[in-house]
This record gives sequence, structure tokens and C-alpha cells, in this order.
Amino acid sequence: MPVCVRCRSDIPVGSAACPACGAAREAPPPVRLPARGASRAPATSGASGAPRWVWRVYRAVCVYWIAAGALGVARALASGEASSPTGIVAMGVAALGALVGIGLLLHIEVVRGVVNVLSFLKILSGLLGFLTGLLGSIVGGMWGVVAMLTSLLDIATGGLMIFLIGETDTRAPDL
Repeated sequence: MPVCVRCRSDIPVGSAACPACGAAREAPPPVRLPARGASRAPATSGASGAPRWVWRVYRAVCVYWIAAGALGVARALASGEASSPTGIVAMGVAALGALVGIGLLLHIEVVRGVVNVLSFLKILSGLLGFLTGLLGSIVGGMWGVVAMLTSLLDIATGGLMIFLIGETDTRAPDL
């Protein structure tokens, strides 16, 4: 609460003068503008306050999911696989990936929750794949090293997706 400069009484917020002595309330300090050439835009964007780079990466991942799904459907249609049962399943999975990307882009909470769970499962399968690849490389196979590297990539991308969804969350946590 502000204090009167003349009599040191408390001045209620919003009052223009001191209720005890009637002295005018001191003006607030002037607002200082940034120096010329300095950026005036905040380093965050969006309602969550996440840094801009988080939003850029999040949108890039969403666009990747949409593009990969659309290309998968187009590939199945162009190759003629759409008439076989496996082709239909492949098209369905690709289309589902595109829909998930759209859901992420639109911030649909159910989709974001499902992607969080899938990313967690991706991390677990990456850990299992890494251990399997480690055993394979000990036995002497080059494929074990490749399996370890792809498993590390799975772990990293799963963790990145969980991080991005958490950072771009605009609702309050349920405690």
C-alpha cells in the first residue's frame, strides 16, 4: 500500500489524495522505453508464456506429422496398394498421423494427451531397443549399433514431444 509523503499515513489503492492530510498522491515513476533499436517484442508468444523457439518447434513438429501422413496416403494411392488389405491399413495409419498433427496444431487436449502417452511409450520402447542393440553389438553385429542409434533417436524425439506439449500447455494444471 502506498504511503503519504507528507504525513506517512497509508493511502488506499486508487485514491488520488491522502485521507488523513489531503496531500496529493505522488505520481508513479515514468515508464522507460527501451533504447533505440532494441526489440520491444517479448521473448515469449502464446498464452502459455513459452519461448518463441518452443512454439516454432511445436508447429514444425505438427506440420511434419501432417505432411508425413498426407505423403503416406498419397504413396499408397499412387502405388496401387490401396486395394490390398495391408495398403488400406497403411493408408489408415498415415491418415491417422495427419489427423494427429492437425489435432496438435489446433491444441485439442485429447489429442495432446494421447500424444503424451504415445511419446512415453516411444521412450520405453527406445530404452528396450537400446538394450537389445547393445546386446547385439556385443555379439558383434553392426546392426546392433544401428539399433542403438535409432533407439536413442526414438528416446530423444519422444522426450522432445512431451517437453513441447508441456511447454505449450495453456490451461492450469489439475492439482
